[in-house]
Amino acid sequence: MDDERSVTNIENLEKMVQIPIRRRQGVEFAGFATSEDDKSVHIADQQGTWIINRADLISLTDWTEGSPASMLGTGRPVRAIVRESATIYEIRPWQIRRQKRDAHA
Repeated sequence: MDDERSVTNIENLEKMVQIPIRRRQGVEFAGFATSEDDKSVHIADQQGTWIINRADLISLTDWTEGSPASMLGTGRPVRAIVRESATIYEIRPWQIRRQKRDAHA
């Protein structure tokens, strides 16, 4: 086996285990990055949008397989791993309707 791809090569081994290690350190989300700046990332899914502080991100990588085609125009498909015990915020749409009163009540 080529030494550059060998699991006995310590650099390759470290690269291979980074994803499982990061997943154990936090919680993974998948969605579409709609806005990013130095302080936060906004990630949309089919129900709403999460606002995640950059300081709470363990990793933010491209979501290359399995993202819903119906949302591809929303933003960049991403997978985010957020550190355990982080506080994130969610914006969700709600429609407010007045309850119709029963005429007999």
